[in-house]
Amino acid sequence: MADRVRREFADPPEHTAHRKLIAGAMSAPAIASWEPRIRQTAQRFVDRLAARPQVEFVTEFAAPYTMTVIADILGLAADMVPRMLYWTRGFNSMIGNPLTDEEVAELNDTAAEPLSRDELLMVLQLAMVGGSDTSSTGLSRMMEYLCDEPGEWDRLRAEPELVPAFIEELLRTESPLQGLFRVATRDVELGGRKIAKGETLWLSLAAANRDPEVFENADEKRLSRHNVVSRYLMFGGGPHLCPGAALTRLELRVVLEMLVAKLSAVERVSPPADRIKSFMFYGPGSLPVSFTA
Repeated sequence: MADRVRREFADPPEHTAHRKLIAGAMSAPAIASWEPRIRQTAQRFVDRLAARPQVEFVTEFAAPYTMTVIADILGLAADMVPRMLYWTRGFNSMIGNPLTDEEVAELNDTAAEPLSRDELLMVLQLAMVGGSDTSSTGLSRMMEYLCDEPGEWDRLRAEPELVPAFIEELLRTESPLQGLFRVATRDVELGGRKIAKGETLWLSLAAANRDPEVFENADEKRLSRHNVVSRYLMFGGGPHLCPGAALTRLELRVVLEMLVAKLSAVERVSPPADRIKSFMFYGPGSLPVSFTA
């Protein structure tokens, strides 16, 4: 397990070889080809939500919606989604409880050159945690914000073309993925602090995304900001840029456009709940809400 995790965070050329395992599935043409099916999935979830007076948005909508999209892309049956959500109930717990041989066999296919066990586990881990947790946490935090700022819901209903800008600005200011670990490849001094080769660092993406030297009035949410995508680090950067960034944006855009088009208002039905208990993710642990058709 430790060796597999090391490979995930390696540098080229080792990292490049393993990134190719999912490059095809996450390419721009591949993501575009999935939009109709993602729309079908989103429509099912939105229709079910609209028929209910109240919903626990995190566990009954955001998490199963995003995981259903991932399951569909991986070619897994919809009835596996609850199990996949169980596996990803916290990144650390999944790392500490690897899949059994029987579970791996169930997920593998019969390709001429099937992935090795470690390669398959790596792809599944990245897809389920990176592809689902980040999206569902981001979606839940966006809905929480819209509950607290009902005028923004009205604005998106009146101007749905602002949904993409809303998504980018919320991802920037709220950073559902708070940071990442990295290892220093050489001795370096940064900000007056000496960092030795081999030291493990926690890089706060959330702090970088509110850097006042990069963003004017960085703590404010401004849908009129320009070139946000190229300047903030929600999805990392360089060779380690998240391969699923386009998929996350598509999942969020499709479902938010449907929600604001179909429903006239959203509000909390209980006081703010505890946050997610995770060093990596930031968002509500639960969010009971009611929608008005």
